[in-house]
Parts: sequence; C-alpha cells; structure tokens
Amino acid sequence: MNVLLYARVSTESQAQLGHSLEAQINTMREYASQMSWVVAGEYIDRGLSGRSNERAAFLAMINFATSPHANISAILVHKLDRFSRSREDAIFYKALLKKKGVSVISITEPLEASPAGLLVEGILETIAEFYSQNLAEEVKKGQLQVAKKGLNQSEAPLGYRSENGVLIVNAYEAEIIRSIFHGCLQNYSYRQIAHSIETKYQKRLHPATIAYILKNQAYLGHRIWNRRRKDGSIRPESEWIIALNSHEPLISQATFTKVEKILQAKKPHPKTHLFSGLCQCNYCKSTLTCYTQGENVKLICRKKGCPGVSILESKLEKFVFESLAMLYHHAYPYESYNLCELENKDLKRLILLTAIQIINLDQKQVEIVYLN
Repeated sequence: MNVLLYARVSTESQAQLGHSLEAQINTMREYASQMSWVVAGEYIDRGLSGRSNERAAFLAMINFATSPHANISAILVHKLDRFSRSREDAIFYKALLKKKGVSVISITEPLEASPAGLLVEGILETIAEFYSQNLAEEVKKGQLQVAKKGLNQSEAPLGYRSENGVLIVNAYEAEIIRSIFHGCLQNYSYRQIAHSIETKYQKRLHPATIAYILKNQAYLGHRIWNRRRKDGSIRPESEWIIALNSHEPLISQATFTKVEKILQAKKPHPKTHLFSGLCQCNYCKSTLTCYTQGENVKLICRKKGCPGVSILESKLEKFVFESLAMLYHHAYPYESYNLCELENKDLKRLILLTAIQIINLDQKQVEIVYLN
C-alpha cells in the first residue's frame, strides 16, 4: 500500500541540527520497507509546535492524502505527538483522514485496531497535550522571573552585547545609536538618518529599524517584556513586565522625551473617509476600501478573484443622502431637511453612523415582535 511519512521538530535548534528529523525519517523509511509499503511522499515541519495546526507541510500532507485519486492508505509518524500535541486537532484531522480511508500509524507505539487500542491512543494524545501545555507554562514562568530581574532573553539590541543575560555597552555601536537620536533632534527623516549612518559608519539600517530604535526604552536602561502578543498587537500596559535601570543607558531621559515629542508631531493623523468601513461588495461581501484618486475618492473591492465593484464616493454620497432625506421626510411629513446640502464631512459621517444604529435597532425590534 502507499503511505506518507511525516516528521516534525518543535525548536529551531533541533531543526538546524537536523538529527531528530533525520532519525525520524530514516526509522520510518526502514519500517515502510520492512512492511513492503511504498513511500509516496515525505513531509517535514521544522521548528513548529505540535499544538499549532498552522504547519505548511502538515496541511499540504492532509490536503494530498484526502484528495481524489491520491490512493494513500496511511500516514506514518515516529510517535503520535509528532502528528499533533492538540487532542482536538488530532481528533479532527484523523476523522477527516478516516473518511478517505487513511489511517495514522505510530511506528514506535503499535496500537490495536480495537476499542482498547482507541482508548490507549486517546490516553497517549492527552498525555502529549498535557506535557506540551505544562512545558509552555513552566517556560513562561521561567521567562517571567528572568524578565523581572531585567535580564536579556533575546538578541541584544544594537548598541549592546549580552553577557549571561546582562546588556553590556558596545562602544562602537553605542555611537551609532547616539547619532541616530541626534539626527532625529535635527529633524531628519528616517531615510535621511539611515543614509547618514551608512555613510559615516558603513552600517546599513532600514528606515523602519531607525523608527524602532527611536522608540526603544532599552536605550534608557529599561527592559520591557510581554509588551506584544504573538499576533503583534500591543498588550495592555498593566500586563507589561518593566525592569527599570537594568543596564547602562545610552540616551538621557531628556533626549528621549524630546525625540518622543518630535515623532508625535510627525505622526500622520489617520484620514477617515465618509464611507470608511461602511460599504460591502455586492459579490463577495468584503468591506470596500476607500482611496484617493486625484481629487476624487473611490470605493473598490480589493479581494483577489472577485469581479468587484468600483464607485465614486460623490456618486454614492448623493444616492445615500437623498435616500436618508426621503426616509426623514416620510417620518416627519410636515418637515423638510436637505441632507445633501451639508458640507461638513465629519457631521455627514456622524449622521450616517446614527442612521445605521437606528436601522439596526428597528430591525431588532421587528425581529422581537415577530418571534413573540
């Protein structure tokens, strides 16, 4: 029968060494050969947790194994926890594979195809999930203690080197940092500062890196941990772990404060168009994007593969406000109010948002009456 091989390591160091992956694959090849099975494909995920189902090789393997005419009978893994450390994911993907006649076989944990075998398999998967979650909690506890001490847990920021977790000033790089802050005080742009650093120090830095450096409190001698979530969003400040004066600062508080004010003044204020976030594509129901084209504002659908829509804001504005004026006239037949004559866009948007809230409220009331 045809089988697929799947191997995984959960850390980058394991992936770079390759020993664990190589051992898994070789053992599975030998097992398949002994059973006279044909290996139709090998899939490997490097440095990815088994608790995540966002594994490119894993998902590609599932997609291939369940595709029509794939003719795959089984997926071989070294241990069940290589397939998944999440009990929920294991059940879901095994059920998906089972519908296509594909089983998951652990070559080091032989299990009977019986109720007892299923029980043992479930216990092994539950233990694997417990181990993974418990390990993550223990690692986080360790990181928390290290963070409270102000010790470095990642690559040292430019201007420092890390020795046993303590940030030590790198004299040459420290001059680069001071030059970057000085450039900002001279009102240079990020790009101009980057060019100046490359010319003077032969150090190439992206303008985005310059922006990050100018906001990094590590240069005040402080270390902040747990500031960002995994998705990159900022956590509430109450969840941050801040270690003040954990190492030698490169920039004075006065300089850092001046730079903060300059950056705040340069920060562009986000422009909200009249219909921002309020319109949907008639085809795919995606939110339409507003953008400026010359003197006009257009609303378009940017979803890939959608035939999409494109309409001028001015044309849509006329239609919408004429419709609102008509609704207002029907509600108050003895009063007239021409919404189209309004010039203030902020006021127009406020009226739009209010109208949407009223319509939604009326719809909810109709639903309640109907249900009763």
